[in-house]
Amino acid sequence: MLRFKNKKIVFVINSLEGGGAEKVLCNWLMELEAEFLEANIDVHLILLDDLEHKNIPPDYVKITQLNSGGSFYTGFKLLKRAIGAMSPDLVISFLTRSNLLSTPICRIAKIPVVLSERVHTTQHFGNSLKGKLSRLLIRFIYPSATKIIAVSHGVKADLVNHYGVNSEKCTVVYNAYNIDALAEQANGDVNYPVAEYCVGIGRLVDNKNFELLLSAINEADLTLPLLLLGEGENEPKLKQQAADLGIAERVHFMGYVKNPYPYLKNASFLVSTSNAEGFPNGIAESICLSTPVLSTNCESGPAEILASDYNFSSTSAMVFDTGILVPTNNKKEVARGLLQIKELVQNNKFSAASLRSKADEFSFSTLKKSLFTLLNDTLGK
Repeated sequence: MLRFKNKKIVFVINSLEGGGAEKVLCNWLMELEAEFLEANIDVHLILLDDLEHKNIPPDYVKITQLNSGGSFYTGFKLLKRAIGAMSPDLVISFLTRSNLLSTPICRIAKIPVVLSERVHTTQHFGNSLKGKLSRLLIRFIYPSATKIIAVSHGVKADLVNHYGVNSEKCTVVYNAYNIDALAEQANGDVNYPVAEYCVGIGRLVDNKNFELLLSAINEADLTLPLLLLGEGENEPKLKQQAADLGIAERVHFMGYVKNPYPYLKNASFLVSTSNAEGFPNGIAESICLSTPVLSTNCESGPAEILASDYNFSSTSAMVFDTGILVPTNNKKEVARGLLQIKELVQNNKFSAASLRSKADEFSFSTLKKSLFTLLNDTLGK
């Protein structure tokens, strides 16, 4: 439980669009509502960008909407003014841009700031000028944060080994899920007429590498339909790729789906071919709904979930109790994995008991203990 009362905590995030970090933040706020209200914690949420809200926080949270237009400079000015007006006891920031802005603002104002790092920094940012600049800023700014919450051990190791973050400042807190609530949400309808299908979930952007998935489906001659839940800039390119490969009738673009859980629950399996992750919500949620997973062994998260070892490495597809790990960006092994997992599912090789046992590792009771320890330590300084 929280040892402190009558405090003001400000959360900061880029926006409440449909990404995993936005969903996690709203889930935190919902699950922590009773404890925050009991301790009379005044909770605020600052959004840097004026974009559509696809994730909705609970009513007790006071929202301040900024309009930085994605600009680092404008965001700094607006956020500095907003935090200064609120005078919080603690700021908790999500996502890289918010983290890079919140840290110097809070350090100058002598406000404790906790960063929630959702991505594997080295893998997430490419070798473009923007990517190199982002990594340089992270190396310069992150070490001065009061504390950092890493979403996986792989993310923590990357920050400590490559970005000068003190290991003692960095705490690993996995994403957590209300399994009973997920199961209830999964009882909804699936807007698709065929009972057997596999599903992919995520933004249609380069990092999710759905291009690899489509190529592997073609390579494997997988006849099982693929439902892609998400939207993004690569949608036209992916649709053209599917048409060029002659698999367009097997790949169905469902767009953004507010409640993806019926699709997950009823799928034969989830497939993820990302180049990089922080802690993949889709994989954990799929396991919580007893649906096995085929995933690339990217940095970071998939190996921690499926193999229980963030250092796990293999040059070929490997089968575990809850799914299959395949090498990153390897069309041949993804194709082999697709055929393997289809056969294993058909033969009931993934037991409900194994899936549930793994799901129990991502409970909100575990999350709350970790968060309350961190909040008590930070507010007590």
